[in-house]
Amino acid sequence: MRNLTKPKSVLFVLVLVSVCANLCGCRYVANRAYDFCDIFQVGVGVTAENPKTGMLPPSLGVHVQATDFVNLGALHFSGLIADWDGRGLFAGHEDRTRLGFLPFQTLKLNQDYSAGWENYFKKVDSGWTDRMNSTAMRFADSPAKELEYVFWSDQLHQGAPLFYRGWQYWENVGAEVGVCEPFVTHLGLYVRLGFDLSEVMDFGLGFLYIDFKRDDMTRDEFREMTGRLSPETEHRAATKRKPASDEPVPAAPSPK
Repeated sequence: MRNLTKPKSVLFVLVLVSVCANLCGCRYVANRAYDFCDIFQVGVGVTAENPKTGMLPPSLGVHVQATDFVNLGALHFSGLIADWDGRGLFAGHEDRTRLGFLPFQTLKLNQDYSAGWENYFKKVDSGWTDRMNSTAMRFADSPAKELEYVFWSDQLHQGAPLFYRGWQYWENVGAEVGVCEPFVTHLGLYVRLGFDLSEVMDFGLGFLYIDFKRDDMTRDEFREMTGRLSPETEHRAATKRKPASDEPVPAAPSPK
């Protein structure tokens, strides 16, 4: 019993530390907490028959992965999910179709951000996301970390490998399983577990102020996440709202 409760206690403490760090404005502690979150990938989903999918619950298959270059299996899921995707958290509707054979993969993945809940690292237009997608951070035309899946939702994507979570997660090892019971309960269940060895090193080096993967939030990104605007941003906003005192005031149009 002690071995089972200890990891949960450690996880609870780290989540609590992350929340407290955001509230008190400690960027160093927040970055360490999110580096720890990067190590793991956990998802739990549920679905049932509906007019769109018919009688069979759309949750079936098995897929295992040992790095992005070794995949095997086929899986489909469509339903509600709570997803701890590294530092990216999401709760809402997800559609996932995935096939893999060694390095070759086929993927279609859609998370409905309009109706669900997402954290800062899954927002499409955040400063952190823009930096992870910048030219300086890309490798093999893939962003460093891509935890929002808008690009993958439109059609089936094929490749070897895909780096669909970003190339920095290529060492992710894990499995996902979908099962359904169509005769009595008409329910489908889905579970995903993953672990990334390289993120362990990034987490450890972070305590020595070594940002190995360059994924630590910058000062402006941390202020953006916590809702605190930088002085430069506040000045620009104030300038747009208030005209300069030496600017001429436009004359009112004369009546005709």
